[in-house]
Amino acid sequence: MAVAANRRVMLAGVGSAAVLSLAGTVSAASGSEKTMHLSGTVSYAEKGPLPAGILKIRLEEQGVMDRKAERIAEVEVKSGGQHNSVPFEMQVPRAALEKAVRPGFRVRLERADGWLLAINTGAKFYEGGQKVSLTVNPVIY
Repeated sequence: MAVAANRRVMLAGVGSAAVLSLAGTVSAASGSEKTMHLSGTVSYAEKGPLPAGILKIRLEEQGVMDRKAERIAEVEVKSGGQHNSVPFEMQVPRAALEKAVRPGFRVRLERADGWLLAINTGAKFYEGGQKVSLTVNPVIY
């Protein structure tokens, strides 16, 4: 039974599409610190600047099938509507990140009234200290 469960976890990450542009680095002074500092940028897939609104950037456990993604860290950043990319920073609990099977990012761009403007339609998995690239796409109603 353990083999079947491990196979499900491995297959959970297969075929994910990355659709959000995110360049980031993770740093910590030592391995014994309880949190890690993560920073990056969110970019828009369309020509022109990222629309004005609130970016909700969430790092979550996405590698366990048949279970809701659990939040590891989350941050909200304001987009003024003038730049092609918006920087962000978040503090990530080291223990939760190390325990996660397949942590990944979800990003939503919402107007102040909660109307969804853009989202990443797939998950971009966290791969350690390497730079990550993703792109948010507009939501078409």
